[in-house]
Amino acid sequence: MGPRATSKKIKSKQTRVREVSVQEHDVIFSGAWFWLLLGAVVLAYSPTFLNGFCYDDLDLIQGNHLVLNGEWREIWHQDMWQSSRGASPYYRPLIITFLALEYHLFGDKAWGYHLVSLCLHLLVVLLLYRVSVLTGLFRANPRAALALSSFFALHPALTQTVYWISARAEIMVTLAVLLGMYLIQNGEGPLLFFLPLCAGLALFSKETGVLYYVLVPLYLVFFDTTELKKRKIMLFIMLTVPVLLLYLYLRSMAVSVSPFEYVDESFWHPDDGHARRLLTVSIIWAYYWLRAIFPFYLNFESGIHLFYSFLDWQFLGGCLLSMFSVVIGVWSVKKDRVYIWFWLFWGMALAPVLNILPAFESGMEHYLYLPLVAVALIAGLIYQKEPWFRRLFPLIMIAYALTVFLRGPVWRNNTSLWTDAKEKTSLHCRQGWTRSRINLALTYLESARGATEPGPFYNRAEAIYREILEHYPGYGGTYKALGNLALLRGDYRKAEQYLNEALDHYPNSHALYNKRGIVHVQQKNFDRAADDFRKAMHLKSDFQDPIVNLGRLSFIRGDLVSARQLSAQLTTWTRQNDAHARALERALAFLDNSDLSPGPDDLDSTVILLDESRRYADKAALLEKITRLEPDQPEPLYRLCLTLLNQLADKQKGRLYLDRGIARFPTEVRFMRERAVLHILDGQPEHASSLFRRILELEPDHPEAARMKQFLAQQAS
Repeated sequence: MGPRATSKKIKSKQTRVREVSVQEHDVIFSGAWFWLLLGAVVLAYSPTFLNGFCYDDLDLIQGNHLVLNGEWREIWHQDMWQSSRGASPYYRPLIITFLALEYHLFGDKAWGYHLVSLCLHLLVVLLLYRVSVLTGLFRANPRAALALSSFFALHPALTQTVYWISARAEIMVTLAVLLGMYLIQNGEGPLLFFLPLCAGLALFSKETGVLYYVLVPLYLVFFDTTELKKRKIMLFIMLTVPVLLLYLYLRSMAVSVSPFEYVDESFWHPDDGHARRLLTVSIIWAYYWLRAIFPFYLNFESGIHLFYSFLDWQFLGGCLLSMFSVVIGVWSVKKDRVYIWFWLFWGMALAPVLNILPAFESGMEHYLYLPLVAVALIAGLIYQKEPWFRRLFPLIMIAYALTVFLRGPVWRNNTSLWTDAKEKTSLHCRQGWTRSRINLALTYLESARGATEPGPFYNRAEAIYREILEHYPGYGGTYKALGNLALLRGDYRKAEQYLNEALDHYPNSHALYNKRGIVHVQQKNFDRAADDFRKAMHLKSDFQDPIVNLGRLSFIRGDLVSARQLSAQLTTWTRQNDAHARALERALAFLDNSDLSPGPDDLDSTVILLDESRRYADKAALLEKITRLEPDQPEPLYRLCLTLLNQLADKQKGRLYLDRGIARFPTEVRFMRERAVLHILDGQPEHASSLFRRILELEPDHPEAARMKQFLAQQAS
C-alpha cells in the first residue's frame, strides 16, 4: 500500500482524537486572553528592537559574503562557518538562507532580524497551544493550555534564544517538531505530506533536528488514541526518511570537519580524560533543571565547570538533584502515564548537550528551548490540578515578564553582553571564564579602531589577557591575542614572540602563520614573511588572506609575475570586498597601462602599495591621473605635491601643482603652508608672509600658528 492510499485510509477512518470541547478552547484561542498573552510577550521582548548584532551575529551576517551577496547555491554547499571563520562541523544552510533573505530586506538594520526571531517565537507559542489542546489533557480546563503557553512564551531561560539572532536554529527545530506533532495528530489526507517539509526544516536548521524523528512519533504513541496509530507511524517513516538521507548526503559533501575537534574554548578537552567528562554529566543535568525551575540568574556563559573533586559543591548538588529527579520520576510515572512522555521528551531533547558524547558545548541557555516544551506541558497539568499553583501563577508570569524585559539591554551589543558574562562566570568554569574575557577584550580592541586615543582600550584588553595568562597559562588563544595587540601597537618584536608561543600551542593554525607573516613584513624580513604566507596557504588552500598578503609582498619586492599569478587566484568576492586585494589588482592594472583606475575608496591602499614598493614615479603618475578623474577632491592633489617634493625632489613640478591647489581650493591651507615653505627656501619671504596671513585668517588655531606669527613679526621688524 503506497503512502497516498494509506493517507486516504487514515482520513476515512479518522475519529475524534479526544473529547475536547472545540468550541470552548477556540473561545480561549480567539478571545482576549490569548491576544493579551501575545501582547505581553511583545512588550516583554520590546528591548530587542533596540539591540544590535552580538557575537556570532557579526560573522554570520555582516562578515558572511554568502549572506551579503545572496549566493543561494553556495549556501547549500558549505558548512555554516566556512565563508566567515573557516571550516566547521556545522551544516545549517536553512539558517544562512533565512539570514540572506533578511539581509535583502533589512540590510544592516538589526531590528529587522530581531523582529523575525520574535515572530518565530510567537509562532512556536501558537503551535504549542494547539498541540497541547490536541493531547486531550485539558478538556476539563482549556485555560490550562493557555497557561502552559504563557509559561513557555515568557520563560526567562528562553531569552538567549530570542534575543540572540544566531540562536534562532533552536526556534526553527522546535517549530518543526511542534508542526510535525500537529500534522500527524490532527492532519488529514494531503496535510500529512507536509511532514517531509517539517523534517527538512528541522534537519537543515541544526544537527539536533534529527530529534524530529524521535519526538514526533513519541507524541503520537502517547497522545493518539485512534486505531491508526501504527499506520501513521509507518507513513511518517516512509515520508520523512528520504529527507534524512538527502540531508546526510548534502552534509557529507559540504562538511569536512569532525564534530569531535577541540579548541581552547571547548568545554572538554581529550586531555581532561573521559572519566572526568562523564562525572560532569550530573552537573550539567542539574544545571538545566535549575534553569528550567528558577530562571532568574541568567548568563550567556553557563558557569558549569568540569568535575575536579567528589567534594565539589557542583558535583554534590548535581548528584543530589539527579537522585531527586529519579525519585520524582518513578513516583510521577506511577501516577500518570503522561509523565513517561515528559521524561522521555526531556531526556532526549537534552541528551545532545549533556556531554555524554562530547560533540556540543554544554550549559548554554538556548539549548533549553526545545526541552521546555515538555516542562511547559507539565506546568499546564499542575495549573489544572492544583489551586495553589493557579493562585501563584499570575505572580510567576509577572516575574517572568520583568526578567525577560530586564534581560534585553544585556544583548544591546558585545560590550554589554561580555561585561555581564564576565561578572557572572566563576574562575573554575574554564570555558566560560576565559571566553567571556577574551571576547570582552576583543570589544575593547574594536572600540580602539574608531578612537582618537586607542591607548586606554589597548590597556584594558592587555589587563584582561594578563589575567587569563595568570590563571590559565596553557590557554594558547591568549598568546595569539597578545601578539595581535602588540602588532596593533607597533611592537613587532613582542608580536613575533607571542605568535611563536601561540604556534607552539597550535602548530597547524593557518591564521597564526598569516599573522606572523604580517609581523615579518613590518620588520622587513621579507623572506621569512613569504615562508609564513606559503605555510598558511599550504595548511588551508582556500584561505584568501595569505594569498593577498603574498601577492602584495611580491609586488613590493618587484616580482610582478608572482604578484599577477597570486592576484589571479583570488576569488571574485575577495577582489570586490578586500581593500588590499583591490589595491593589488588595480596597481597591477595601472602598471599595465590598463584603463582600470582606482576609485576614491581605494586611494589609500593603492598609493600605499606603490609607496612601499618605492615606485614613486608610478605613485606620482597614479595620483596625477586621479586628480584628473576627481578634480573636486583636494587629497590626491595634495599627496601628489608631497610625492613630487619629498620623494622625487621635483621642486619645479611641485611648485606648479601647489599653485594649482591654492587656486582650485582657496580654503585648503595645506597647499598654502607647503608653498610658503618653498617661498622661504627660494628667498622670497614676502610671498611666504602673504600666505601665512591668509592661513591665520582662515584658521586662527592652526597648529603652527605661533611659528607663523613669529615669522611675520620678524619680517615686520
